[in-house]
Amino acid sequence: MRFVVVASRFRLSYPDKTIEDLRDRYYSIVRKLTELAASSPDELADHPLFVYPYNKGTARETLGHLVAELPDMCARACVCDRPRGRSQDPSREAVSSNTRGGA
Repeated sequence: MRFVVVASRFRLSYPDKTIEDLRDRYYSIVRKLTELAASSPDELADHPLFVYPYNKGTARETLGHLVAELPDMCARACVCDRPRGRSQDPSREAVSSNTRGGA
């Protein structure tokens, strides 16, 4: 599910709610519906919603770690020896020179 898209609409009615709040609510409802639909408790034993339940606190903590690491990850991903500006691909250069208004 694309929680970011849903959250953009969700925030219109509930501006103080976070994406983690939305996910928590969604997974708690899906978990309850799955529990009601199950014919036996054994059926739920291996279900991912029950084996790995959503935890809003853990999600916020993980997000905090990712946000803290983001500048370092971006710096490591930067390829500084790549030429900037015009394309170095000769075939693209030929196409772009033909479209510049030359006859």
